[in-house]
Amino acid sequence: MSDSNIVVSQTSIKVISNLIKGLKKDYEPYVKDTVPLVIAKLRDRKLEADCCACLDNLLESVSIEDILDEILAGLNDKGPAGRKCTAAFLEKAILVTYIDVLTRVAPSYLAQLVKNADDTNSECRDAALGALGAFKGRFGESYMSKYLSELNP
Repeated sequence: MSDSNIVVSQTSIKVISNLIKGLKKDYEPYVKDTVPLVIAKLRDRKLEADCCACLDNLLESVSIEDILDEILAGLNDKGPAGRKCTAAFLEKAILVTYIDVLTRVAPSYLAQLVKNADDTNSECRDAALGALGAFKGRFGESYMSKYLSELNP
C-alpha cells in the first residue's frame, strides 16, 4: 500500500476495502494498522475516492471508540483531503454508533472538530461542520452549546 505507483496503491486499497467489507468484525484486529495508511494515502488526489470508500467500509468492522487516536490523527492531517474524508467518515459513524459510546468519545472528537470548523479549506470546514451537526442531532442543543459557542459566527 505504500507503493509510489498509483495503480498498485489503488488496487491495494480496493483489496483492503473488499476485505473489510467481507470480513466485517473479523477484520477488527487489523484496523489500527490500516487506518493510518489509508489516511496517509488520501494525499494522492487519484486515490481519494477509494480511500474514502475504504474508511466507510470500516463502519461495520470497528467502533469509533477503538480507533479514537487514529481518527484524531486524521482530523489533524496535513493534507486537506485527509481532514475532509476523516470528518465525513466520522459524521457517518456518529449516525450509527450507540449513544453510550458517543458520550465517552464526544469530548475528544468535538474539541478537534471545533478546531477544524475554522479550517482555511472550505471542504474541510464543511465536513467538520457536518460532523458537528451529526453530534448535535444525536445529543441535542443543550449538550452541544458549550462546543458550538466556541465557533466563529
